[in-house]
Amino acid sequence: MLEEDEIFIRILAETQDPDFNSFRWLRKNFDYYKATLIWPEGLPPIRRTTFTLQTKWKDFHQVYTDILQATPHELDNFTQTLTLFPTNDN
Repeated sequence: MLEEDEIFIRILAETQDPDFNSFRWLRKNFDYYKATLIWPEGLPPIRRTTFTLQTKWKDFHQVYTDILQATPHELDNFTQTLTLFPTNDN
């Protein structure tokens, strides 16, 4: 658990980097994001509710969701993949 917390602390710290690129960060951390979800095939993802003791997972999920919502994207509920649409910022 501690090792996982350290991973999420590092990932969250990347968002504070002056050269932060949301497009690259979202792509790089999508598998971690999927680990915070219940995602039945063909249905939209649902945040796991077992975050009570895993606050860093919950923090990561919220930050990822906020950045994702601010970025043009498409989630494919059948293949459980993410497509990001480039903007002038990335």
